[in-house]
Amino acid sequence: MAQVIANILGNAVKFTPAHGHVNLNARLLDEKDDLCTVQVEVVDSGIGMSQEQQRDIFQPFHQAESNTSRRFGGTSLGLSISKNIVDMMDGKIWVESEAGRGTTFAFAVQLGRVNVPANAARETPAEQRGTTDFRGRCIFVAEDIGLNREIVTALLEPTGAKVICAENGAEAVRMFSESPGAYDMIFMDVQMPEPCGFLAGISCTARSFSSGPCHDS
Repeated sequence: MAQVIANILGNAVKFTPAHGHVNLNARLLDEKDDLCTVQVEVVDSGIGMSQEQQRDIFQPFHQAESNTSRRFGGTSLGLSISKNIVDMMDGKIWVESEAGRGTTFAFAVQLGRVNVPANAARETPAEQRGTTDFRGRCIFVAEDIGLNREIVTALLEPTGAKVICAENGAEAVRMFSESPGAYDMIFMDVQMPEPCGFLAGISCTARSFSSGPCHDS
């Protein structure tokens, strides 16, 4: 659920202009025999979509307009991944939108209720939770969407690694050129402005050959 919410929230933020709004709503629809039906909605005041544009929005690499990726970045893989996750949970995901009047993405899933002691997470060692220990390591994240940077940083925080971020391809290349041997791993967004992640990654990789080891991911 966290992955799906992160994907559709990031999408809403990307396509909502300054001074717009993005609302996240969640509610319990039903509960029977410790099985809860939960619905989550992300409502934005962004650019919206026509009925025709909505038809294939959950298909991989599909975006509502051919120039959308150039204007806003991204490949729309997040929505396709979200649909696959919801499908595996035997749930339903859908979109409601109108061109120029915002968009609502919603999904509903059934979840089993589990009673967990309040102090269970604090008492469980990190190793038992499957958290990898990257203390002393530095991970470089190149991502032009602010919300995505926050999510990646939060996901990596339990590993103990130091996380350094760049907001576009040009900044990523500049930062890497200044300290090419400082990073143990690079997460590079593919479609970023100034230049795209492919060109930025090639530039960083070329510099790593002459400056010491760096593991690109």
